[in-house]
Amino acid sequence: MQSFLNKTAFITGGAGGIGTALARELLERGTSVVIADLDIDRARSVAHAIDSGGRALAVHLDVTNAESWRAARGSAEQTFGHVDILCSNAGVGYTARWMRLPLTHGGGYTK
Repeated sequence: MQSFLNKTAFITGGAGGIGTALARELLERGTSVVIADLDIDRARSVAHAIDSGGRALAVHLDVTNAESWRAARGSAEQTFGHVDILCSNAGVGYTARWMRLPLTHGGGYTK
């Protein structure tokens, strides 16, 4: 297995669930983490709760907005330099039966 020591991970949807668990695990393995989330207050709270050594950074990210990506990437690179790992974890839940969700042209689901 490849070492995660001294790497930087950028985790979308990092302020909850799987994203927070990923951030905790990667921190334990010596990785700096960028907790990117639409809810910046929650991202900050998670970063503070899981790290006291300055290796967790909270950034605002709306994954549907290119400018938001540019700003989040800039903050990550300014703080940690090169990003080595992208954990594309952000997602949206739907409240319909999955068989009734129409497919979009790109193969994903839409409302």
